Amino acid sequence: MKNWFKKLTLSTQSMQHSHELKGLKSFFKDSCFWSYTQQSVARGVAAGLAGAVIPGFQIFYAAILVILLRGNLPIALLSTFITNPVTVVPITYFIYFIGTLFVGDGKDNFVLQNFQWDFSSFHAFWSSISAWIFQFGKGFLVGLPIASLCLGIIGYFGTLIIWKIAILLFHKKKSK
Repeated sequence: MKNWFKKLTLSTQSMQHSHELKGLKSFFKDSCFWSYTQQSVARGVAAGLAGAVIPGFQIFYAAILVILLRGNLPIALLSTFITNPVTVVPITYFIYFIGTLFVGDGKDNFVLQNFQWDFSSFHAFWSSISAWIFQFGKGFLVGLPIASLCLGIIGYFGTLIIWKIAILLFHKKKSK
């Protein structure tokens, strides 16, 4: 299982000697951020999936969570890629739907307003982000932490279960 994860990510040495991560090298010297143990990978998947639903800040949020959880950083960053241009609309609707279940605001319709990002200034950028968030209202803002927490828990325990099944299958195949 470890070799499969290592093939998907860059090597530990190349990540630690990267010029892009220059300012963070001293912070990420701990081996838990680069090890491929069962717990480290499970924590990395949990951090990545929990951060994946935060619109626009997936990688930043996943990096903060992986630091707090002391998980595998490359796995966490790879796990955030469940959100992409194809999946962002269904995931956003799911977050909104979960939020409306908890809020119970009685709105059964989901209407996506015409929206454009404006990068001309920080104020314009912040206004466009605010408009995007508030078009979904309370349902989205309530559903976001719920979906993030649930995805993190599912990712953590799902990784542990899949890891144990892979080990059992490996030992079963080896014993034959």
